Amino acid sequence: MIKKLLSLFLALFLTSAVYSQTQNVNFQVANPDSTPVYVFGSWSGWSNWPGDQMTDTNGDGIFEKTLNIASNTAHEYLFVNGVGPTKETLNPAWLCTNGNGQYTNRVLPLANSDTTVCVNWSSCSACGTIVIPYVNVKFQVQNPPATPVRVFGSWSGWSNWPGTLMTFNASDNAYEATISVQGDSAVEYLFISGPDTTKEALNPAMTCTNGNGQYTNRKSLIGLNDTTICAKWQLCDACEPLLTSEQIKSTVTISLHLNGININSTENIKFNQVELFDVLGRRIYSTTTAFNSGNKIDVPLQYNSVYLIKLISNETSFTFKGMVTN
Repeated sequence: MIKKLLSLFLALFLTSAVYSQTQNVNFQVANPDSTPVYVFGSWSGWSNWPGDQMTDTNGDGIFEKTLNIASNTAHEYLFVNGVGPTKETLNPAWLCTNGNGQYTNRVLPLANSDTTVCVNWSSCSACGTIVIPYVNVKFQVQNPPATPVRVFGSWSGWSNWPGTLMTFNASDNAYEATISVQGDSAVEYLFISGPDTTKEALNPAMTCTNGNGQYTNRKSLIGLNDTTICAKWQLCDACEPLLTSEQIKSTVTISLHLNGININSTENIKFNQVELFDVLGRRIYSTTTAFNSGNKIDVPLQYNSVYLIKLISNETSFTFKGMVTN
């Protein structure tokens, strides 16, 4: 009986010794964008912010710190730098991370031997490899059916639904948002519109998509330089340049009738405001409800009377003169 108890105690002791074993890990990070530099991780319960300070003793741009931490454990960690200090930014879609879109950390599965980890700052690439730079991509979309407008994409691991809010650029007649994306890569994305966050519906046979019938997204190849990508809502068509006031006016035809006004344009212009004045300059009708050309405005008019119609589109206004002839 005593032998069995001793054997059991010894087994528990050895098991405990194995699971309490620690290893030395030499953490190294190359080319951080400021100093001082720290390594911050789960081995401390994330309690020692900003972490353990790292040093670059030979001035080669690689900062390092050796820590003794538990083996047989998957540790999470980040590099931190600057007087702020600031955590490095990682994409949860990268394989070296935990994939958590909210708390994106590096992952280190530590076994039973001392090891060295050397990576480039804000990258999964190992020290000594070429770091692919990030570039600024300005995403633009024309003619969304509703606002607000957002762009949602793979650069965040699809973790930030419904995406980045876009703002209207009157000079380009498009909603836009600039996002930092890793260069020399393929990104997938969608434009989202309205308070109900409706995705644009794309046909997978369209050449600007990934061709996936279940998850049909736009797909673009990003180079090594800042770039602009502009498309029409739910189309592969490139954006069209903003028409000048005179160009818009030349596309519009207006006819006045006893029971209303017909406004048409060959460019399917969207008007933000319409005002109607009589010949004495008195405003007799006004609306700020946006509508597309081809719609009719129901307003009673007088036969054989002259009216001035003021149209406003994308902060450009122009005035027409017309007479009711029927």
